[in-house]
Amino acid sequence: MACPQTARPIRRARWLILLVVLAPGVPGCGPGRERGTLTGTVKFQGRPVTDGVVILADNDNAVFMKYDIQPDGTFEATTAEGKGIWAGKYRVAVAPKLAEPEMGISQGPVAIPRPSDIPPRYWRPETSGIEREVKEGENRPLEIELKP
Repeated sequence: MACPQTARPIRRARWLILLVVLAPGVPGCGPGRERGTLTGTVKFQGRPVTDGVVILADNDNAVFMKYDIQPDGTFEATTAEGKGIWAGKYRVAVAPKLAEPEMGISQGPVAIPRPSDIPPRYWRPETSGIEREVKEGENRPLEIELKP
């Protein structure tokens, strides 16, 4: 009979081996997932949005990514592996960046949005009404025109 002190590490090792063996079969965890490019422009009332983030949400694969909007209103979606993101259907949001917390003792919540012209309904993928499918390879740019 195994000693209780040695049984736990053996049990943990079994789970680790199982995880390593099964991970390539989980969507997004293996080398076989296709990638596609996604770039675009964000405008509000015809003018480029110069500060904010574009958020991509893929609930089917538990993916949530955020990209800074550049001063000219453009963005480019990349991953840690480089240019391009996983192919799939994404819900898109456009939100203001969060304000930087001030130094010292906090007097309240610090994760508040910076002042922005971006209408609040665009801040969440669930309410923005913007969707985009990214296919393998090059994709046409995503042109986002926010409405008041």
